Amino acid sequence: MAQSSKPTLNAQIWDAASGNFTINEPYIGLVKVNTYPGAGSPTLFLPTVQNSVERENLGFGQIIYVDDPNGFITVSQPLVIEQNPADTNVIINSGGAGSPIQIATTTKLLAIQYLGNNEFVVYDPVKLNTGGPQGPQGATGATGATG
Repeated sequence: MAQSSKPTLNAQIWDAASGNFTINEPYIGLVKVNTYPGAGSPTLFLPTVQNSVERENLGFGQIIYVDDPNGFITVSQPLVIEQNPADTNVIINSGGAGSPIQIATTTKLLAIQYLGNNEFVVYDPVKLNTGGPQGPQGATGATGATG
């Protein structure tokens, strides 16, 4: 009988007090921020998506979670996310090609998803389901003719 296996989330621990962090492997699914980064904003460099060796690239649709169990990533100390130093013109959250972004979380979790075509989206998966405020009700249409 064939054995089934449970998928594992390959994790790396980031000692943010030691400086910036580069995700060097395409199979990493979790980066856990382990220590207070100190003054300034810590920078997380994404895995490569333009390597000529295809298996070294992050795959389409893959998600990397950033777990911040101690709440170090805040509005006053956001996480900076940049393209891998080996890549060029990668777009993150519809920003300019090659431009880093700054992002914070109040839920202690971020998701980084590769959309393909050198584009990433970074979001808080906990807040994603709650949506934003509702807008006003639209105008009511005209009443039909009476028979």
